[in-house]
Amino acid sequence: MRRTAIIFSLLFVISIPFDQIIGSDNTQSVEQLSNDTATDGTVINKRSVHRTGSRDTEWYSTLVDSSKNGYGAYLETPNPLAYSIDNGWVAVYRQWGGFDATAGYIGVAQSEDGEEWYVEQRVNTAYPEGVEEPDLPTATGTPQGRYPSAAVSSEQNSATAIWNEYTNGSNGGGTYGGRPMFVFDFFALGEQSNFSSVYNLNNGCATFPCDPPDLWNGNIQMVDGDDGTTRLFAAYNSWAGGTDAHMIRSLNI
Repeated sequence: MRRTAIIFSLLFVISIPFDQIIGSDNTQSVEQLSNDTATDGTVINKRSVHRTGSRDTEWYSTLVDSSKNGYGAYLETPNPLAYSIDNGWVAVYRQWGGFDATAGYIGVAQSEDGEEWYVEQRVNTAYPEGVEEPDLPTATGTPQGRYPSAAVSSEQNSATAIWNEYTNGSNGGGTYGGRPMFVFDFFALGEQSNFSSVYNLNNGCATFPCDPPDLWNGNIQMVDGDDGTTRLFAAYNSWAGGTDAHMIRSLNI
């Protein structure tokens, strides 16, 4: 069995009602890059995908996209990469929007084979209540996505992105206004995509401030049950209470 290592280019800069659809005009096919180094250094060169074999594995690397302040990808709590058995991969991350742009845009990439990736740009520019950037209830009026996770069901095979927004305290509650949100793709994994509008994961955000308030750094899992029902489970810490933990579970997906 081939083992696949997927390497993301991360640029670090110091400093379920389904009634609305975001069109797929932002979807981009990603140029494939490969690793041609079999020794200590890892150099990514623009060329066709190259496979380097060894005694026990076959691997390649692909540049998917660029991320700004993508430290959440190596923390132990979020799940930025998800796999649908025999169907493909989903990656969710804080997307690079330029040196002067916010670090809070959320991008979604999906692939059937781990080689060719399709990227959905900036899925969080509008909030569930209908307000859009540059008038979002954040310190800058722009999206402030944090701690993104990917989820996908091996039964339904559609990409889902979950993250929390860093909003004003009067919106998300508490000091930091943590507000969990999600989007999902109406299409199966692959080149075609049709992402939903943004939804609240915390149904206590129907009125503001949210209750429970200030939820951050979620651990997300999508589970296919023996009864044929797929459910999403999310565990969050409330930064308003310091150590309060909250579990969110969908009825079904």
